[in-house]
Amino acid sequence: MRKLRKKLTSLFYPNRCFICDKILPHPETVCESCKAKLIDYERISGAVCDVCGLKLQECNCRPGRLYEKAVFPLLFEDDVRASLHRFKFRGRLDKAAPFADAMLRALEARDVLAETEILTFIPMSLKAQRRRGYNQAQILCEELHKRTGLPMLPLLYKHGKNTAQHDAPNYLLRTGNTIGIYEPTPEYVNEIEGKRILLVDDILTSGATLNEAAKTLLIFGADQVYVAAAAATPKRKKRKSSSTN
Repeated sequence: MRKLRKKLTSLFYPNRCFICDKILPHPETVCESCKAKLIDYERISGAVCDVCGLKLQECNCRPGRLYEKAVFPLLFEDDVRASLHRFKFRGRLDKAAPFADAMLRALEARDVLAETEILTFIPMSLKAQRRRGYNQAQILCEELHKRTGLPMLPLLYKHGKNTAQHDAPNYLLRTGNTIGIYEPTPEYVNEIEGKRILLVDDILTSGATLNEAAKTLLIFGADQVYVAAAAATPKRKKRKSSSTN
């Protein structure tokens, strides 16, 4: 009976790659082609960025970062972009666990968890969270909490209204769009001082959101802030300038 139940479950709810949705045998969560998209920090050698750990010619970090390290297992492009959009906007919460597994491996490779005392996440406004039904950053943070046993607290809340970051067309507008929108949650403000905090989000684009949240935590006494995301926007390739005769 149990074998029959498993066969019926796999027939109607097949196991899929969390990136490309290709059907896989149980219990695999990522296909061979998508495994190549996972960043292998342990094999990166040569000159690397202190913030994101990628080779200097590949990193997309900007000056003025207030967090110590940014850790992410994937680049936000192609199938990864589509998968995160399904998770973020279309209710595919089944993707949270495998994304968190990939984040955990990256965090371990970059020795961040040994430095972390508290997990927290980028908050949404109450209106936006009610409309979507969930906060994807909070769900990823909860999955990391389950895997690490580290305490998780909603240290920040979002007040006021700003344009969605994915609608802001450039870095300057993204930075200005986030200024002053985060405050410490009153009942947890005393938990911030002197702590090393891992701040979780789904996507690291310009870094403006995470930087503003990190600034708030540091203002209220955090010792250090690290950030983790499921994916980060890759470095933009410079366009070749065209010359006219």
